[in-house]
Amino acid sequence: MKYGSSFKSVKHLASLSEYAADLGAMSLLKNHGFDPIAYLVFLDDVYTSAKLSESLKSAPFSWLEKRLECLMVFRDYKSIQSQPKIVIGSKEEGDDIIQTFESGSAQKLAQYFEAPTILRSVLSKYDNVDGLSDQQLLELTILYIQKHKHSVCSIANTFPELPVKNGVLKTPSFDLWVFLQYF
Repeated sequence: MKYGSSFKSVKHLASLSEYAADLGAMSLLKNHGFDPIAYLVFLDDVYTSAKLSESLKSAPFSWLEKRLECLMVFRDYKSIQSQPKIVIGSKEEGDDIIQTFESGSAQKLAQYFEAPTILRSVLSKYDNVDGLSDQQLLELTILYIQKHKHSVCSIANTFPELPVKNGVLKTPSFDLWVFLQYF
């Protein structure tokens, strides 16, 4: 896929990058056998300290509250119940690439928690699940749901000024790969 040299979300790149860095940190810690929740606890401690200090209440610490909101899905994937479908870019704005992202499809996997055979069949389309125990399959599914929910939360928080219409948030164009690379 070839992307244009610029995206309309340039002013939002710093925020998108912070959220993506959080997802990257959580993934990196988990992949190397560490508890990724320790990162969440660390950010929460920084945020609590920043709230208590007048000199630290400004950016970048002011972003932490929304970042922590999204990261909470790693503590409890049910912490965020409803999320909008995200549509990135639009033909009306002249974008050649329109990307759609939603956590609803990942959340639907939860209905198969008690049916590992179906869950294995569904996930095998996206990941190599051969040799995984039912418990490992369940853990992979929960992680997949968490990453989806975190990404949708991050994108919605990055564009708070945009309205959600009929359950859809339309954003200016940016490369969704900033999140998908951690899936």
